[in-house]
Amino acid sequence: MKKAFMGLRLKRLREEQRLTQAALAQRLGISLSYLNQLENNQRPLTVQVLLALNTAFGLDLQTFSEDDEARLISDLREALSDAAFGETIAAVELRELAMNMPAVGRALVTIHRKYRQSIEQAGLLAARLGEDRQSDVPVLPSTPFEEVRDFFYLRHNYIAELDEAAETIAQAIEVSGDPLVATHHGLRSFNNIPRTMPDELLKKLTAKGGVIGFHIGNEFHNRKLFEWLTAKRGQPFWDTSAVARKVAGKSIEEIDQLIKPTYPNNGSNAPDDLRWTVDEWFAVVDRAIELAGEDHVALGTDFDGGPTPPRGMRDVRDLAMLTEAMLKRGYSEQRIRKFLGGNLLRVLRRVTEKK
Repeated sequence: MKKAFMGLRLKRLREEQRLTQAALAQRLGISLSYLNQLENNQRPLTVQVLLALNTAFGLDLQTFSEDDEARLISDLREALSDAAFGETIAAVELRELAMNMPAVGRALVTIHRKYRQSIEQAGLLAARLGEDRQSDVPVLPSTPFEEVRDFFYLRHNYIAELDEAAETIAQAIEVSGDPLVATHHGLRSFNNIPRTMPDELLKKLTAKGGVIGFHIGNEFHNRKLFEWLTAKRGQPFWDTSAVARKVAGKSIEEIDQLIKPTYPNNGSNAPDDLRWTVDEWFAVVDRAIELAGEDHVALGTDFDGGPTPPRGMRDVRDLAMLTEAMLKRGYSEQRIRKFLGGNLLRVLRRVTEKK
């Protein structure tokens, strides 16, 4: 992991939680002096500290993501290089701003975008009034990719509907007297979408003996591919509202004829450099095992050719690649059997064989 000095973000998190340095150090299981060094950028954040923050506060690790930081630096460079500012900002200053004061950086980027939009709108208005002699270039609309990027960017990856969906699942777990199976999910710490599960919810699911099945599709876990696919289709993959409109008022036979041409349902044609490898996909499973144990994870359902599988995989014909990857990661034969169906069978037998 590249060294990440993010003391100001850590300090801001502590202040938002209304904790003293001593209280935060205790919750993270580190010394007060070490925390003080972290907040003053004398020591870099480590993976262990990031995981402790996630455990203590349910924190999305993307809060400290260097990918987000790099994107913000790029956006700031574009915004602050505008001739209207009349001053060159050094790269090191942009990095300091993005790293230590990301909220200020995002505000500057937003202000600049609105400024550019105002200039373009003024130019169009002047052209209509016959007062503009330099408005032959039309204003280009935002691309779908930019709109998707900005949607999540401006909301800082927080979507209220996600919390509501999590609450619904949590309620089902609480009222059920039997263990539940989340048949095809992912972890929200990897991709913050409604079809993935927060760490705390996973712990509640497994505390009752439940199992989470991990979807093979990149769309569930791989943020870059998810954004690419959403931009390409103009909607997230779980939006099936168009299907409901197509089948409204039709008989089951008519629906069958309508849907039949869409099968086999192939995955997206995403470029290989956007797809995770099988080994990268298993990082999600590793994290779940770390949180909940090997008795509560499984290969998810919905493996019907529709999702975008890891790089090199075509469909279920290449299922052996998963076993090979688990062996390379040092998984025991017992763990592999549990993941490839043993855990699901245990829950199904427990529920169906009750007297």
